[in-house]
This record gives sequence, C-alpha cells and structure tokens, in this order.
Amino acid sequence: MVADAFDAMISDRVYRAGRPYEAAAEELVRCAGQHFDPQIVEAFHRVPKDDWAELRRLSLLSQDEEPSKNHPILMELEPRLSALIG
Repeated sequence: MVADAFDAMISDRVYRAGRPYEAAAEELVRCAGQHFDPQIVEAFHRVPKDDWAELRRLSLLSQDEEPSKNHPILMELEPRLSALIG
C-alpha cells in the first residue's frame, strides 16, 4: 500500500503533474500512523532513492522490454527489501 501510494503521488496524471520524490516521501511520513503502518513507512525510507527510481523505471517497461527475474537490480534488491520488511 505504501509503495502504491508513493507511485501514485509521483506519477503524472491527466489532471495533475506528479510530485517530486521528496514531497511524496514527506507525505508518507505525515500519514504514517493514520493511513500507513509506521514500520512500513520506516522500511520504505531505508531503501535508497536511486533504488526506488530504478525499480520504477523497470516497472514502466513495456512487456517486450520487461526484465527477467534474473535482472541484476532485481536480484540485488529483492533480498534487501525482504530483509527491511521482514
């Protein structure tokens, strides 16, 4: 839910431009404990901004360009994200 809300905040929509990373990250902090689990927000902030940017870039690839599960960034990030959350 936190990652989905963050992506929605930074994504351009037909009715508004996406927010900068920092503004969306601040919104998560502001809403922690109300809309979002504070521990999940804390874990979200432990992931470097560049890693989130790369994950987002990969998620926006077309199916023809979609990376395999063996993509280096996915192989590196999956255990790190699991450790942060788990």
